[in-house]
Amino acid sequence: RGILSNSRRQRISLREEAETLDQYLRIEQFCQQNKFSYAIHLPENIDPDEIEIPPMLLQPFVENAVVHGIVSLPYEGLIEVTFQFEQVAETGLLCCTVRDNGVGREKAAALQQERKPGHASVAVEVTRERLAALKNGMGYRELEYRDLKDAEGKIGGTEVTIRLPAAVNY
Repeated sequence: RGILSNSRRQRISLREEAETLDQYLRIEQFCQQNKFSYAIHLPENIDPDEIEIPPMLLQPFVENAVVHGIVSLPYEGLIEVTFQFEQVAETGLLCCTVRDNGVGREKAAALQQERKPGHASVAVEVTRERLAALKNGMGYRELEYRDLKDAEGKIGGTEVTIRLPAAVNY
């Protein structure tokens, strides 16, 4: 219900976004029989009720972490969602990160092609389009992917970071 309600709004508080992600991850955790644990970290230097962001911006990346990164693991997965606020000039910059210890993007893509040949995900592409529209309308946005490696240099997960100006309500 919260997802549908939030999808009709242009902006929601960071706390609402975190609560929606928490609800989504709890449902996925149940569906995946507790195959992973997760943590959501809110910024300590500002009240999350005072920051507004576009709704459902991180959900596709969180979903990818579960469905593509974690599900194929032979051990317990971990997903971390971190929000950090930095004061930049007159506005603030919100850094939103989704990090998992999954199989990595390359292996996930290969496994996906085995399961559903020719399938193309649209959720991330729609989010890219949303970010592009926001960039044109409101300021700088950045989407960055990073493959995480273990001590031996093997892929050990994925990190997705979105940086965007945060509307702060005082």
